[in-house]
Amino acid sequence: MCRSWESQTHRCAPSDRSVCGWPWHAGRAPTRMASRAPLASLCRRRTTVPRPRPARIFWTPALLAATVALALGGCSGADADGGDGEPTAYDVPDVPVQLTAPAGWERVTRDGAFVLRAPGGSQEFRANVVVTGEKSAQTLERAGAETTVAVGAIPGWIPDVDGQGATTLGDLPAFRVAGTYDASGTVVAQEIVAVRTGDGADAWVVDLTASYAVDDAEGAAQAREILESVELAPAG
Repeated sequence: MCRSWESQTHRCAPSDRSVCGWPWHAGRAPTRMASRAPLASLCRRRTTVPRPRPARIFWTPALLAATVALALGGCSGADADGGDGEPTAYDVPDVPVQLTAPAGWERVTRDGAFVLRAPGGSQEFRANVVVTGEKSAQTLERAGAETTVAVGAIPGWIPDVDGQGATTLGDLPAFRVAGTYDASGTVVAQEIVAVRTGDGADAWVVDLTASYAVDDAEGAAQAREILESVELAPAG
């Protein structure tokens, strides 16, 4: 008589079939084991619940400029120059535009961005203008739409719907996005104006971001003066 499971499945001779618990056949054990394997694997399988991902922030030149403006609002910066008694014209490094700063404004470099900053103003926030840009085939309307989405990521951003849309800056066509946000208890107004340097494949979209405390009338006027001074840099 077969004494074990192995003997019952593999070692019973045909003449001993009557004493086996089931009909003999050579493949029964592998068949039984194979039939159990999927069930075992299912028992061990774990269901992975995906974790929610934080919303992605797309770092456009306009959002970089807005972030730099916030960081510079109330602190002294590195690599500062200017600040004398006369208006100063600047060629923006690596971006084909020129700007003129009022007397007393200083030039600052922060995170690779070109910045002009007021000598004073609101106690908590100093007016500033940040310039960023990149070669792009985008239309101004498309650039403005992307800027609108980007600045929406600024905590507390309140858009100025009436101040948004196609405009001109100096002699250049432009698109303006504006709004306010709270910076450590100070309400800051921000204008982001995109201009194109031309229509060819080598044209740039340049974002000029002016930021100032809403109660700083002088800083606001001077920041807008800088925006209006924008010119294309001479070729070469």
